[in-house]
Amino acid sequence: MQVKTILFIALITLSACLKAQISNAQKAKEAYNKKNYKEALKIYNKLVENKEADYLDFYYRANTNYELKNLQAAYDDFTASINLTGNFSESYLLRGAILVNSELIQDAINDFNMAIKYAKNDTVKTLAYVSRAGAKLYTQNYTSAMKDCFDALKIDSVSHRCLGAYVNLSTCYGYLKESDKAVNLLKKVYMLDSNDVSTVSNLGYELSSQEKYQESLYYFERALKLRPNDGFVLSNKSYSYLKLGKTNEALELIQKSIKYKPNNSFAYKNLGLIYLKKKDKEKACEAFQTALKKGFTDIYGNEVLDLIKSNCN
Repeated sequence: MQVKTILFIALITLSACLKAQISNAQKAKEAYNKKNYKEALKIYNKLVENKEADYLDFYYRANTNYELKNLQAAYDDFTASINLTGNFSESYLLRGAILVNSELIQDAINDFNMAIKYAKNDTVKTLAYVSRAGAKLYTQNYTSAMKDCFDALKIDSVSHRCLGAYVNLSTCYGYLKESDKAVNLLKKVYMLDSNDVSTVSNLGYELSSQEKYQESLYYFERALKLRPNDGFVLSNKSYSYLKLGKTNEALELIQKSIKYKPNNSFAYKNLGLIYLKKKDKEKACEAFQTALKKGFTDIYGNEVLDLIKSNCN
């Protein structure tokens, strides 16, 4: 099963003193704020074509491209913004989040380092610490990730921004086999915000790890109401169904999970477990081999290798 880490992709509100907006740039921002992203992009493109754009225009165009799911264009614009200044922390922060999404973890950590170094306000620094913690979880560097969470909480332990630190901290506790601490912390966060998908899904995961499968389903179902096509949540809910003996429901969910997250090696491991339960060793072993090809061992250890050794020879 998998837990989710917190990485923030959001348009960070900048102080008005950063730039005296020219009229076209202001029009673009107004279009963005109204979620008229295509119109905003059209105006930003004109600014760039006319060589009127500065680092903030590239930054805002990057956010616009992100909203339109143009991740490569967003990455390129964040890079352009950085190249024009060298020390614009917001662009480092959000480019790092795109790098995590592309599973370029060390490059992301480097960007979060720069965001922390150049941050001019507590908002950016807090989010950078939280995001770097989330990236470090991918590398299984739990001690360092916990330190980043605590550093974020030293800056801000009360606003909505701190929720990511608590969620990532709970993930560290989970991996370090301190599940009770993880559950208690997540329940605290859940009381603050019951609509945060990562909080809800991680709470389901930790309860499942405690073999409280029926209770875990409540949180997985709530997470899926908030984000119906979340491949990780579907995979984790599938596992709880499997442990409750509902193999047909588990199979349906894991197939849906793979549809939305086709490179998720953990889902293929779960698929293999379902086929083992259905006494179809051939399909189980195919799924385990796919999990290996998708990089399961590098991320999660030798569990799939052990399953192949026990069932596929």
